[in-house]
Amino acid sequence: MNLTNETYVILIGTKTATERYYREKAGWVKVSTRGRKFRATAEQVLNHLLPALSGVKPNLTVKVEHHEPVGVVTKAARGVRKKRAFEPASEDDGIRILVDRLWPRGVSKERARIHTWLREVAPSDGLCKYYGHDPKKSTEFKRRYEQELADDPVKQRALRDLRALVRRERVTLVYASRDDTVTNAEVLLRVLTRKRSRGSPAE
Repeated sequence: MNLTNETYVILIGTKTATERYYREKAGWVKVSTRGRKFRATAEQVLNHLLPALSGVKPNLTVKVEHHEPVGVVTKAARGVRKKRAFEPASEDDGIRILVDRLWPRGVSKERARIHTWLREVAPSDGLCKYYGHDPKKSTEFKRRYEQELADDPVKQRALRDLRALVRRERVTLVYASRDDTVTNAEVLLRVLTRKRSRGSPAE
């Protein structure tokens, strides 16, 4: 691959997290598993890429994707949606982010094709125990989860990173629940697509 070609993205990762590298006019950019961007030199990119390619670090995988050049991404290529982990992954999903606390039962890493497992943004253990998939508690579950997103500093940081990623890329929030209308992904989708006002989560 030509390291000066701006239409390719290098993905280097483990089973649970992936870092992305791409080149723009000002140089190389590294995108962390949380969506944070850092400047990188070509030498730094090679230092991460070569051990994975050579097998020195067998736990690392390398993938190359073709993207529109940075800076000319269309609106259609950005945005956010949600999708069950048991549905087949597709190229249209863009960056697939698992937003559950637990890995979906019976779904292999290869089938899930998760770029980032963002556990920090998932509902707390206490809230999950309260809800217990009881339909009578669904409205209160959504309210309490949105309050957690607004009050918990860890969740606030994760949500800010997620917002920043959605502005640049197409993102799919992956979840395991069978109930499509009462999930943390559904609440996250509403929060991420809502026009923000003062006091809204992760403003």
